[in-house]
Amino acid sequence: AERVGLGALASLLVFGGGLWLHRRFGPVHSAYGAVGAGIAGGYATLVAAAALYELVSDLGALAIAAGIATIGLATSLVWGSELVAGIGLIGATLVPLMVLFEDELSPIGTAFAGIVFAATATVAVKRNWPRLLAVGLLASVPQIAILVVDGQATDWDRVLLAGLFSALYVAAAIGLHWTREAEGLPSLSATLVIVSGVLSGVTGVALFSDDERGWAMLVAALGFGLLAAALFSRPADRDLSALLGAVALALAAVGLAVILTGPALAIAWAAEAAVLAWLARRIDEPRYAIGALAYLGAAAVDAAIEAPPADLYEAVSDPARGALAPAAVALGAAVVAYYSREWRGGRRAPGGFFGYLEPALVAFRGAHEVIRWITTWLAGIAAVYAASLGVLGLVQALDDSPVQLAFERGHVLVLVLWGLVAVGLVVTGRRRESRQITIGGLLLAGATLFQAATFDLAVLDGDRLGLALLIAAATGLATAFADQFPAPASGPKLSIPGASFAVASVCFAVGGLLELVEGHDGVALLGVSLFYLALAALVFRTDRDFSAVLWAPALVVAIFAASELTSGAWLVLAWSVVAAGLAVVSFAVADERLAVASAVYLSLALAYTIGVMAPPDEFFSANSDPADGVPSIVFVVAAGVIFALYALRTEQLRRLRTAVYAAAAVLSMYALSLTILGLFEWLGPASVATDFQRGHSAASALWGIIGLVALY
Repeated sequence: AERVGLGALASLLVFGGGLWLHRRFGPVHSAYGAVGAGIAGGYATLVAAAALYELVSDLGALAIAAGIATIGLATSLVWGSELVAGIGLIGATLVPLMVLFEDELSPIGTAFAGIVFAATATVAVKRNWPRLLAVGLLASVPQIAILVVDGQATDWDRVLLAGLFSALYVAAAIGLHWTREAEGLPSLSATLVIVSGVLSGVTGVALFSDDERGWAMLVAALGFGLLAAALFSRPADRDLSALLGAVALALAAVGLAVILTGPALAIAWAAEAAVLAWLARRIDEPRYAIGALAYLGAAAVDAAIEAPPADLYEAVSDPARGALAPAAVALGAAVVAYYSREWRGGRRAPGGFFGYLEPALVAFRGAHEVIRWITTWLAGIAAVYAASLGVLGLVQALDDSPVQLAFERGHVLVLVLWGLVAVGLVVTGRRRESRQITIGGLLLAGATLFQAATFDLAVLDGDRLGLALLIAAATGLATAFADQFPAPASGPKLSIPGASFAVASVCFAVGGLLELVEGHDGVALLGVSLFYLALAALVFRTDRDFSAVLWAPALVVAIFAASELTSGAWLVLAWSVVAAGLAVVSFAVADERLAVASAVYLSLALAYTIGVMAPPDEFFSANSDPADGVPSIVFVVAAGVIFALYALRTEQLRRLRTAVYAAAAVLSMYALSLTILGLFEWLGPASVATDFQRGHSAASALWGIIGLVALY
């Protein structure tokens, strides 16, 4: 007791000396130092009396601390000294920590710290002493944080204290903002609001049970939201309102995540995104649009968790269980995209806290077009995915077949869905001259073909695989036509994606028909060829380039169709007839590409004739039927002459025509020679070798006669 008395006496003497110095000499450093030392000595004496010697109770210590703080506060207000006020008030704020450091913090001590902080905030705001307010925040936050973290569920005294501190921090932020002359939100006000929001969230987590935690955060979010709405009416408070709204949105997001499970959470977040997008446009505040994007992103992530892409490729009994989540994301993204338009008018440049973020806000205001298309794409992808899961689920519900079989049938319908949507998007994009919509349709069409060529080809079989490939073919062909027509005003121009889809559709059509009409490959190939040739003829007058994209692969398929349906001389006849017909058509329509196709068919017929039907070794080796390949040579020669007459009519191709005529003459000589050999083998009475030699003598005579006639 004597030691405490000596400490109190020393503190009073120093404090009184400071008062006398200030009265005698004015605001000198020694006066402020003596008063500050006296206040600090009083707190030190109080700590010794309460914590070291236990001379006073806890409540008594708090009462004495309040008295010391009052004396220091009164002195600071009279002198106008922030330093003296800080020593008095901050010291009192720290008393619960210093006096009770050996025991746990009690709600009473923390409540005292809250009361002292309220006084600190009042003085700091009234006298515009932001440093005092900042130090008061630093002194009080650890106490309420420790009290909350050490508490138990439904410990209501701690809950009320946490709410009191949150309210005090927000009130201090508002008061500091209102008394500040400069525009914008002070950084300290922003810090106070953020600390208040974090404290509310931590309180919900630490002091409530699992079932009540989310609701506690939603209640806190409601409080911040109502305050944000109340402050929004004043233009000067827009920045503060936006920050309060952001805290409310964050608390609401966490609260919903705690309360809701399954698709409900994605639905709630997507709905929040839609509401915020509407609100941002309604009040012309882009910061709420940022919140809408944050909620939409969270909803998309949750939808990907609830309905992972693997659900589309695994045979399960209920593939549509998570379809509501991507469907909600699609609707939310569509609303966000709809309201992502150019912002009205200008906006003042904020100072303070938001001044640092102004470049980002300016960039965000100018990126509304990009945001619109990103959210539009998200809406489209989510909608298609949700619809795909719905189709699989519907088939599973209506089909009594085993799960795997129903899954495969559902995937065929999924391809139909994708194809219809893809073609619709391309048609809409071309008609509205929207590049983004067109690209979306092309990408979806590409995804349709890719899935058919990979997953469906590996998993499906039989008729289901055939149908899937035909659906992919129809999608590719329809997408090609939709992308190519209508042609622009400047005239038709070949679309590379459209051409690629057209060629790919031929491949898928061939694969699908071969799978469906097994055993009739030639008929299937011929049908595909004739179908695409008919389409090429229909569009030939309108767009020759696109027509070539159709007839070129069709003619390739026709080569294999003929080889499946015929063989021998009949195959040479078929190829030669096609070559001659293409040559005539190329001349009639003045399209050299058809002449190239004719040359390909003619080359195939010639190669097959020389290599298989009438190989040169039959002319030099004795055999019983050397004239067997003569009809094939005749067909090739006739087709070659027609090719030279119709396909090689320009001046640049005259030399090539001469070469063709020369080749036709050589082949004719070869055919006559083989014919003579065949006649001798057929009519001759001797052996095969003897008749073959006699035939060669006659062939030599023929060559001499023809040479003599040609020379003449």
